[in-house]
Order: sequence, then structure tokens, then C-alpha cells
Amino acid sequence: MTSTSTKFRAEMTFLVILTLSSMAGAVDPVTWGNVAGQILNQGGKSNLPVQVCVESIGTCTLVDSSGGFLLSGLPLSSWEGDTFNLLISRPDQKAHIQHLLVEPGAIRAAHLQFNFGASPDSTLEAMACRIGPSQPSQLPFQSSPPKRFEITNGTPIFATREGLIGFTTANGHVITTQDHFVALPSRRALNRSDKPTDLEFEVELTRQEKTVRLPVWDVGPWNTHDDWWNVVPFRQTLVDPIYGPLGKGVPLAQNAYLAGYHGGMDESGRVVKNQAGIDLADGAFWDDL
Repeated sequence: MTSTSTKFRAEMTFLVILTLSSMAGAVDPVTWGNVAGQILNQGGKSNLPVQVCVESIGTCTLVDSSGGFLLSGLPLSSWEGDTFNLLISRPDQKAHIQHLLVEPGAIRAAHLQFNFGASPDSTLEAMACRIGPSQPSQLPFQSSPPKRFEITNGTPIFATREGLIGFTTANGHVITTQDHFVALPSRRALNRSDKPTDLEFEVELTRQEKTVRLPVWDVGPWNTHDDWWNVVPFRQTLVDPIYGPLGKGVPLAQNAYLAGYHGGMDESGRVVKNQAGIDLADGAFWDDL
């Protein structure tokens, strides 16, 4: 996880209550992505201001005193993400970063580290300076499950803390301090926005004696096509050729971490380092549970 290494060590009982609207023939809505990073040697000898811009849409931000920057809420035309070119500039120097894949949501935000170096001008492929999640696999989108169902999951689900204050979630919500929402690893359970009128999907979580109901506003952790609350054939998760399809109720990340499903990797080919099947915003993680 790029957002944080903090996680609950205790087991969590997970209850999903989802109301699904039919997606047959629907056009994917616009979603949002983020780019964060650090510019090394940003000011040179003259301590000059540095600006980072997304060239095709003209969105820009200034680098802070530590070299950090965040471009939040970039509009994306596809749920698989969009590719952008960045221009990093200061009065005496500029650099181009090309073909940067930006995926929906805060959890899988693109993270970069770039050093101006000694050359007056430079052009660099994004993968040469990218850190964090890699390019996702292209998985087919299957037919939609029934419009309404309820699942009481007897298998404990593990959660990580999302953090990422100031980033924009996959449905356009800007994350605030001590926020209250969750992320699930499939957009099939994502609310269209953070408006109360768009509250279609909620989860009810119980940990020890505490119970809370929260909206789903982001996609993650680890995977983005793992609707683990669905059954085959509706479950979208990739199928391991050795282990076969996964049943309902256990996330791909949990299967990969504990049993080596898909070679112990997520859908992007990253080694799964914890078994989280849900991410919690800070208020949900620290206060609610």
C-alpha cells in the first residue's frame, strides 16, 4: 500500500448492505485521479520557485519548501485511468515527464520523484521516476449482479488506514482530516459522489463492541476489480488457472497473502504485503472503530 503501513491487527467482522442500480448499457461517468511527488534539487543554486503542470488540461501547482507537490482531482475519462504529460519548470530550467498513467481514486495515486540534475532541459518517461503502484491489468468488465442483495460475511475482513489528506477519491470527494468513509476494491460498489442524494452503497463494520455504517467513496486497497462480496459468475476478480475462481466473501488480497492465490500478487502484479480487503478513512479508523 502506498497510502500507509498502519493496519488493524485485530480481525474485523464485515457486513455489506449494497443497493445496486442496473449498469446495463450505461456509460462510465467521469472519475478523478491524483499525482503526488517530490522534486529533488528543486530550486538549484538560486532557490527558484518550481511549478508542476499537467500539460493537456493546464492544471498547475507550486512545489513546497520540501520539494513536495500534489495535483488533486484530475478529471479522467476512463475507469482504467488516463495518460498525461507533466511539465516541471522554474525560471531557468524545465523538464517534461511523458506518458504518466493516472488511475482513479486516492489510494492508487501516481507518485513521482524527479531530480532536475545538471542538464538545462530534459524529457523523461514517467516510469523512470515513478514510485508506488504499477500499471493495472486490463480485465474485462462482466455483467452486473442483481439490483439488491445483502451479505453477512462470517469471515473476518482486514482493514488498512487510507490517510491521504487532500487527495481526491474516485467519486470526487476531497479527503479531509478525520474523514468518515471507506474504499472497496471494486467500483461496482462506489457511490457516484459524496452527496447525500447519491448514497447508494454503504458498509456496516463491526470491530469488538463498536459498529458504524459508512459510505463507499474510493476504490482500493490493492485491487480495483475485486468485488469479493459477489458470487461467481458475477464476481469480477481475475481467475487463477491453478486455484480456479474465488468464491464469495474473501478478498483477492487476503487469498494472495495467506494462500498464494495468483502467485501472491494483486491484479497489477505487485506482491501483496497485507491482507486488507477494505480501506478506512482516518475518522473511521481512529474514531469510529
